[in-house]
Amino acid sequence: RAMDDLAELQALLGAVQKQETKNRLNERNCRELLIKLIEKELVKLITTLDGGEYVTPDHLEKELRDEIIVAGGRLRLTDVQPQLNVDLSHIQRRLDDIIKDDPSIKFVDGEVFTQDYMDGVAEEINQILQEAGSLRLVELASRFNLSTQFLTTGLTS
Repeated sequence: RAMDDLAELQALLGAVQKQETKNRLNERNCRELLIKLIEKELVKLITTLDGGEYVTPDHLEKELRDEIIVAGGRLRLTDVQPQLNVDLSHIQRRLDDIIKDDPSIKFVDGEVFTQDYMDGVAEEINQILQEAGSLRLVELASRFNLSTQFLTTGLTS
């Protein structure tokens, strides 16, 4: 019986797909419709820089989270903007939401740092300290491309 129902539904789908439609929306009409919905705040969409696509704030946040992971927990926002293809202000707003949800993520001097990244830096510094016996903060700052102030506050917190 289920196979008969499936065959019937497939036949119905095929018939519907073959039908000519009288009213079709072209790309321009769809774009105008989306713009109206955005203007009336009935839908929240972010226009890409090239204007060719729209993304939801949630999708942009997911993409930003993915980019942070792919970058190993350290990411400069200006470096990720070309991949996300949206205005930096939208990226910053999504990052603010991410930080609200996860306070272990820090944003300092235009860069995002996860706790995992900072833990890795701390482990590496500890290993260097064990081998060398002493460390100069300036050398560490140079090695990790971090400010001395960030190293002192970031590693002690």
